[in-house]
Amino acid sequence: MKRLAIFSGIYLVISVAIAFVFRDDMWLKLQSTAHKSRNFAEAMVEVGYLFAAALFLIFALYGVAELKRRAADIGWAVLALILFQPAFTLFKTTMPAIVPFFADPFFAELDKALHFGTDPWVFAHALDQFFDVQVLMEFYLTGWAIPAFFLPIVMAATDRDTARVNRSLIVFMFAWVGIGNVLALAGLSAGPIYYDRLLGTDRYPEMMAMLEAKGIFASSIGETQEMLWQFYTDGAQALGSGISAFPSVHVAVATAVALYMYERHPLLAVPGAFFWAAVMILSVYTGYHYAIDGYVSTLLVGGLWFVLMRKSNQQAVLTPATV
Repeated sequence: MKRLAIFSGIYLVISVAIAFVFRDDMWLKLQSTAHKSRNFAEAMVEVGYLFAAALFLIFALYGVAELKRRAADIGWAVLALILFQPAFTLFKTTMPAIVPFFADPFFAELDKALHFGTDPWVFAHALDQFFDVQVLMEFYLTGWAIPAFFLPIVMAATDRDTARVNRSLIVFMFAWVGIGNVLALAGLSAGPIYYDRLLGTDRYPEMMAMLEAKGIFASSIGETQEMLWQFYTDGAQALGSGISAFPSVHVAVATAVALYMYERHPLLAVPGAFFWAAVMILSVYTGYHYAIDGYVSTLLVGGLWFVLMRKSNQQAVLTPATV
């Protein structure tokens, strides 16, 4: 966890440097960050309550003595979280200043072609006839945020398998930085919800009408989407700001979490798979993402995990013969 904290510190320094190179008036933007981050902070308080309950359960299961032995790792994980999230947000918000949004038309048409000539949001909204997708709506923000932000802390507090922790952290950081920054720059897109506003077209009027009819725009999802657009048009900076669709960080992190759950215990594969599926569906349902965003994230994160697992298994076989 110490290395994770060091990585997060370096990442923050790099993000700040890049922001100052590519954006104007960064001192003023950073000074106003606290005020503009109020909505994000309020959401994190809600997440914090839920995480505190989970932490209490961890205490009950593992005991205070065990957690005391892990206090240093937990502290490093907390520090990494404190440094990492501002770094990621700053880099993500800076990306359109480095490379303007250019890939939306390509991904929109690719999405339609992959789904037999129909935009995938249509299929996502058709699921309403089987179960109430909107019941899961808050899950997309708050429910996702708990493992997305706190998984390293849970690892530090509960996982004694050093190889598994190190492997899972590599996958987890790839989901955030590799997917959310590096690959996002290579195919920078805003997503269906912003497509027409960004390009001045009329590509998704049916989707927008559907979202309005189902009350999505009046929900916390809609409020967040509008806030993100306002930050983008104002060139403002806040915790949680930044627009980027391809590939999907939400789905990438959900994939990393699901794979870690599977590694911890095969029975956890079921809730892990449900977690991934819910995030994947909601990412399209809400208009945040093209379906291809989630497909690519899943394949890349899953592929990295497979390679690391294979390497770990090979080392486990070879080690006894070399002793």
